[in-house]
Amino acid sequence: MPRPQLSIKHARLYIGRFRSGSSRFQSPVEYQLGADIDEITNVYTLGATAFALFDGYNRARDKWQLSDKLFEIATRAVSDDRTKRQQPIRQCTAEWEAAQ
Repeated sequence: MPRPQLSIKHARLYIGRFRSGSSRFQSPVEYQLGADIDEITNVYTLGATAFALFDGYNRARDKWQLSDKLFEIATRAVSDDRTKRQQPIRQCTAEWEAAQ
């Protein structure tokens, strides 16, 4: 059976999508070819890591093991809307530490 031919466009999309790690930790912008990966992207990753550690990747309040305030902070960090995330990452960590 012949192998399918991939165009350069498909190859770049494939490489860009899978080289950054687990999709559970990837911000929506990481799926956009040529998009800037910046500190706001890292805020998303930090929030996703909190969900991995404290609710088993569910992002559901009933599975969350910490306070409601920390859940709100993590939920804001993984917002699909970049403008709703903490900016910069220092703000996210400061909010987290203050809520403990």
